[in-house]
Amino acid sequence: VCVCVCVCVPWGQVIRVYTRQLLLGLEVLHRNGIAHRDIKGANVLVANDGTIKLADFGESKKLSASMTGLDENRTMKGTPYFMAPEVLLEDGHGRRADIWSVGATVIAMATGHPPWRENGYRQIVQLVLYLGRNPEAVPGVPATCSEPLRTFLSLCFQRDPSKRLLAAKL
Repeated sequence: VCVCVCVCVPWGQVIRVYTRQLLLGLEVLHRNGIAHRDIKGANVLVANDGTIKLADFGESKKLSASMTGLDENRTMKGTPYFMAPEVLLEDGHGRRADIWSVGATVIAMATGHPPWRENGYRQIVQLVLYLGRNPEAVPGVPATCSEPLRTFLSLCFQRDPSKRLLAAKL
């Protein structure tokens, strides 16, 4: 962890800086037709100078130019609490599912816990059932989050993937 960034800059600013860098890296991947498919804090490395590096491309997938929606990849890859609902419920993973995972990663940065923790799920099947029964459900946003952060998370957590902005727009 880069102590110099955390000491000199308020925590909310650190989250903003890391999120921007994460989105810039993801934009490059997506522009080159690659879906990461496992965005989470453990796969974001922080260098001594405060820059981040997206890591662990073991689940990533090269997408063809014609692939635009959920049919980009019909496999479930990643870490469940950071996965978009379409990945958990429909086995569809694409660029916009990575955006949901960015939002989940931001929540983890802000709270120290993965999304959905407040629901108390002990098994992933509980989360899948909850999402299936509640088509509007999105992870809870901590009350301590600023209004700009709430807005950003609402853009990441659109249940309809076609309404989720891509990294370049975020």
